[in-house]
Amino acid sequence: MNAAEFAQEATRLLLLVKAGDEQAAEAYDRLLYEPLLEHVARRGHLLVSDASRLTGTDQMGVPFVGPADLEEVAHDVAVEALRAARRNVHQFQPGRGDGAAWAFRAASFAYVDVVRTRSGSRRKLQQVPTDHDELVAACDAAAQDAGPAIRYEMQEALDRALSTLEPDERKAVLLKKQFGFGYADIAQMLYDDRHAARRVDQLISGALRKIRRAEKRYRDGRTDG
Repeated sequence: MNAAEFAQEATRLLLLVKAGDEQAAEAYDRLLYEPLLEHVARRGHLLVSDASRLTGTDQMGVPFVGPADLEEVAHDVAVEALRAARRNVHQFQPGRGDGAAWAFRAASFAYVDVVRTRSGSRRKLQQVPTDHDELVAACDAAAQDAGPAIRYEMQEALDRALSTLEPDERKAVLLKKQFGFGYADIAQMLYDDRHAARRVDQLISGALRKIRRAEKRYRDGRTDG
C-alpha cells in the first residue's frame, strides 16, 4: 500500500467510525498504530514543537524523553492519539485533510499529555506492587475504597460495577484511573509486555462499557423504585 492508498483507506475507515461503525474503529486503529509508533520514535521531542505551532503558543514545558524511554512513550502516545482521533471524529472533514493526517496531528498533543503524565506516574511506580498477587490485592482494596480519582466513573454504583469486571479488566481500570499509569506500564504489569499497550486500551474500553451499562441498570432500578 503506497502513501496515497494508505491515506485513502484511513479516510474511508474514519468516515465509517464517524457513522458509528465499531468494527471500522478497530480496523482504523490497526492501520494507524504501527505508523504512529514509527512517527513518534522518529520525531521524539520535536512533537512538542509541532503541538506548539498548531496551537499558536510558545514552546510548551515538557520534560525531555531520552532515546531509552522513547519506545515506551511511543506506545502510550499511539494509543492516546487514536483515542483522540475517534473521540473528535465528529469534527473530521475529509476536504481539510485525510484520515491518517487526523491521527498524526493528534499524536503531537498526545505526546505532550503522555510525557507530562508520565513524569508524575514514575514516582507512583515505587508505591504500587508489581507482584501479581500483591497487585490483585491492591486493586481489590482500591475498588473497595472507591477513591475520588475514579468515583466519577460510577458514583454510588462503582463497587457494584467493578464487581462485574474480569480480574484483568478491574486491574487495568484501577491502574489507569486510580494510580494514573500509562498503557505501556499497565501492559508490563499485566502481560509482561510493554508492546501490548493497544491491548490494554481495548481492555479498558471494554471494561468502561461494562461499567456504564452497570451504572445505567443501577440508576434505572432506582428510578423504577
